Amino acid sequence: MPEIGFANIVEDGLLLRLYVQPGAKVSAVTGVREAGDDKRLKIKLQARAVDGQANAALIELLANMTHVPKSLVTLQAGATARLKTVHLRGHGPDLLQKVLLAIGDMSD
Repeated sequence: MPEIGFANIVEDGLLLRLYVQPGAKVSAVTGVREAGDDKRLKIKLQARAVDGQANAALIELLANMTHVPKSLVTLQAGATARLKTVHLRGHGPDLLQKVLLAIGDMSD
């Protein structure tokens, strides 16, 4: 499998490094960008960064994108920052494939 700068397959799932932009017109995955220390998946969220609304919207978006329950998506780092790390529990290669398909759908 090719190296994906924003994702790591781990024993119990997938870690995603994200750059999150709250307060956008629509919620969507918009691509990959250099941010912080490495590549990150860029996600725009319609929700504002108030009272955890953006984090809740992020978890819901990722759960829908990968077809897993929201309970299997946890924010590991960056609760109050744009640079975040999210853990998706499940079969890592399958989850990565779903993320890559969602990114591929952006170019259609």
